[in-house]
Amino acid sequence: MLPPSKEESIRLALLQSERHADEKKWKPAIEALDQVLNRGVSSNKLLMQKGLLLAKMHQFKEAKTILQSLIDQKPGRSLTSDAHKALKTVNILQKEVTESNQLFLKQLRELTSKRHQNATHLPEPNQFKSGQDLSAIVRKEAALARNQKRYLLSLQLLNSGLEYGLKSDWLLHEKSLTLKTLGQFEAAEAILKDLAKTKGKRKERLAQAVDKTLQSIEEDSERFAKRKVVHVLGHFKSIATDQKWTLRHLPQKPGKRGDKEIQKLGIEEAKAALNDNNPELCLELMDAMLLYYPQNQMSQIIKARAEIELGQNKQAIEILKPMAAGDRKFARTARTLLSEIWIKTALQMDGKQSPKKAIHFFINQHLNAGINPEYTPQLDDVLMQLNSSEELYPDPELRQHQLNLRFNGQLIELLETRLLQQNLDREPKPQRKKASSARLAGK
Repeated sequence: MLPPSKEESIRLALLQSERHADEKKWKPAIEALDQVLNRGVSSNKLLMQKGLLLAKMHQFKEAKTILQSLIDQKPGRSLTSDAHKALKTVNILQKEVTESNQLFLKQLRELTSKRHQNATHLPEPNQFKSGQDLSAIVRKEAALARNQKRYLLSLQLLNSGLEYGLKSDWLLHEKSLTLKTLGQFEAAEAILKDLAKTKGKRKERLAQAVDKTLQSIEEDSERFAKRKVVHVLGHFKSIATDQKWTLRHLPQKPGKRGDKEIQKLGIEEAKAALNDNNPELCLELMDAMLLYYPQNQMSQIIKARAEIELGQNKQAIEILKPMAAGDRKFARTARTLLSEIWIKTALQMDGKQSPKKAIHFFINQHLNAGINPEYTPQLDDVLMQLNSSEELYPDPELRQHQLNLRFNGQLIELLETRLLQQNLDREPKPQRKKASSARLAGK
């Protein structure tokens, strides 16, 4: 069988490359072109496509070199014009990527500053060049944070890099090392086993590092279990030192009661910080606690209180909602805190202009969370605006009963609306249209 002609080889290479590019697999897309180019086949079309694909991989220097070379060769008016357009596109993309990376670096530097670390490897945003390896920069800063016992910062930096879209197996390996220091050996091992499947000539150093880490993971786990309380206390003390806080409850050396004692004393320290008007320290202590003891519900409650003190109600609600079901102590506390957040938000609405909207907000937030809404005197000022023509009883006890009835009236109205909507949703579409038409006819 005769080999394909030059034109056919070029056509097939472009087709295969485009298929990979459609799936955003830039490296295989470039390799499909290189297979033909490396055989000595000369093609400006292949080079043009390669330049654009290199830009997609943010290899702008190489991309622009190829495209500028095509322009300098003057291969013809049409192709030269296309190369100019492609180079312009690459320059625009490089500018957008650079600005995005600079904003990302700004956010990382703010994070390191918040966690009391001087950014050593993260450059100033305006000093970042497009040729720099952003994933290596993040990895080095995260490793430094881990070595300085800023374990949460290390994890946050690595997660930020991965969420930003940095493609780096080394970044994942670094995350496994940080997870190990937090005693999260199963999660670390899962990452390492995935990395162990990675093959390729350029992956030999990574493969050796992964293999070495995997081999020691069982021994490291046993060692961590023996010294867990010492490690957790060291983490707490590191946070206190960063925030120039004198310990009130945590000891200089761990006691004999192990995990229970360190959790109890860590919670007392966080409460002391919150009572001393230092919600930032309280939050950081509880974030650390939950890294080692994720099931500690008291820590979650205190963390939510700190979030509320910092005006971060959204984060507090995310903590409290999953805890609110049932009749246990922490469930009741979670429901109380959620109600306090929603009362405050409802009262911030314009109760005089739209009292019904404020009350409906309060009720709906409870219903959406599966919590029974209950009347509270804190809503009296808003409830008084409902049915303003109705005279209120002068006796305080009777007036409160009257306002309670108003609240229950709004609750019943909303429940009836929801029930009607649920019945409509269950009806087949043709019947739904008939029912809707019948209601309109009735009007």
